[in-house]
Amino acid sequence: MIVGSGSVIVPVIRLDLLCVQTIRAFAIFMPYEVSKPSLELIDKLRNADWLANCGREPNVNDVETYKFVSKLEAGRHLLSSHWDDSLINARNGCSSVLGQSELKRWNDIAGAVRSALVDSGCLRDATNKIAEHFRFKPSDVELVVTNYFHFACVELEYDGFLKPGFFAELCHICLHGRLPCGMIGDFPSGMLVVY
Repeated sequence: MIVGSGSVIVPVIRLDLLCVQTIRAFAIFMPYEVSKPSLELIDKLRNADWLANCGREPNVNDVETYKFVSKLEAGRHLLSSHWDDSLINARNGCSSVLGQSELKRWNDIAGAVRSALVDSGCLRDATNKIAEHFRFKPSDVELVVTNYFHFACVELEYDGFLKPGFFAELCHICLHGRLPCGMIGDFPSGMLVVY
């Protein structure tokens, strides 16, 4: 806007609009910082004793909650299309409850969480340990492991919108030396298969 005063023309800068535009531009390029609860979970996962309780007798309380299986059955479930579909449905459930404003930041949050997981080494370590145990190629189990950890952290990042749920439970099972590897029935009402 230009304001005229007699023969002198003075440009007027609206600082309120300039500040709003600057803040918007800055927010676009500002990297997302992973929350403390997610970083704490990543640290626990990094230090977990992978598969330490697999093949051992389950806790009596867990027998009603989960279907425990042998190593052979676990390997079949882990790579099954049914388990893959269950994980996809659970992931879609995470994003379906978010409003438009929360969804706009989804890629930033998911990318930051993924970077934190990769940097910690826990994805690589868990993937290699599980692949070696079952004699699979790491690439066969990498996506499954990534889903467990990544979306448990995303649930934490959206605290207030998402309650820690399905993926948090998968990580809880992993942290107790077992491996969630499938589902009997359909998500969300099916029973988890655990090795």
